[in-house]
Amino acid sequence: MDVLTLQAAGVRYGLELSAVQGVIVRPPLRPLIEAPAWAAGVFRLRGRLIPVIDLNLLHGGAPSRPSYAARVVIVTATAPDGRSRSLGLLAEDVTDIVSVNERTLASPGIATPETPWLGTLAPSPQGDLLQLVDVAGLLTDEVRSRLVFDEEPPRD
Repeated sequence: MDVLTLQAAGVRYGLELSAVQGVIVRPPLRPLIEAPAWAAGVFRLRGRLIPVIDLNLLHGGAPSRPSYAARVVIVTATAPDGRSRSLGLLAEDVTDIVSVNERTLASPGIATPETPWLGTLAPSPQGDLLQLVDVAGLLTDEVRSRLVFDEEPPRD
């Protein structure tokens, strides 16, 4: 399986490439007053508003700071009723795409219910362990309850 590698809170993670719509340089984000801390803001992409989740804050770190390397990974979030919307994941850096042998995926051996978005581990070609980010796991009940799944139509 092909995996996009990204960095959050100083740690490298992987995101299954099939879950990725695209990667862009961090755009200016419009903050949302009274939103949860993990909601970095929103921006407009091809006529649609994209809410952005700060992976550093989900990881328990400090808020991501604007930097030259910062990227937003666009993924699809799906509601229980099947409706979907685009969602941005703010990462400190997006480094490359690597191939991971699915047969090498393994549980970390310690349950972490506080971070349901962190999945299995696999040896990476660089020799370290790469933990996969589960997009569905990002959508905890709290996150899902805050996302609005009625996207506005694109504007030309």
